[in-house]
Amino acid sequence: MRQNTTMRQLYDTLLNPCGAYWFFDRVGMLSANLVNLDAAVNKSITADLIDDRGLELIQRIVPAWRVTLGYAPVFTVQNESELAGGATAAQRQFVGNQYRLLVSEDRGVRSRYANPTERVFYSNLTDETQATALLAKLVSIYGTERKIYRGSFYELAFSVKLGDMINLTYDRYGIGGNMLVVGIGEDARTGQTILELFK
Repeated sequence: MRQNTTMRQLYDTLLNPCGAYWFFDRVGMLSANLVNLDAAVNKSITADLIDDRGLELIQRIVPAWRVTLGYAPVFTVQNESELAGGATAAQRQFVGNQYRLLVSEDRGVRSRYANPTERVFYSNLTDETQATALLAKLVSIYGTERKIYRGSFYELAFSVKLGDMINLTYDRYGIGGNMLVVGIGEDARTGQTILELFK
């Protein structure tokens, strides 16, 4: 950890490579959760509970055409001159690079999007099988276009929390379906709950 690393950077460094996120809940407690878009639905919401303004698209996240995961770190990288003469070629290669790298590429994303991204993550996992499984999870999250919507809802006061998976029945523009709650606010004056939903 660098001397000038902020707590936000530290949490992001620890959790993002796991496909996880962190947040403060309503009572100010720090919590963390995995991004699991196949999780069981916590609550079903119908279109009649949405304010007349409907849902607003607030962010479009362009997919990554290449996702790289570094694993099995070497905390002290050594060059040829620092190694014993009996070191094998495999040992030399291992300690000569800080991480072992796994890469997943989808060149179809490059042809479909004008500005596709690349994502690089670093993990302390040491097992290649586990790292391969983690890479697949990261690709499932970042290799697909994602959108975040915001809307005001009635009759939800304090019944939904960050990290909940909701099923929204909303036929307009094909927005409905399972969505992850990534932002929440309460308006006591109007009785509305403002949700930000990740899909």
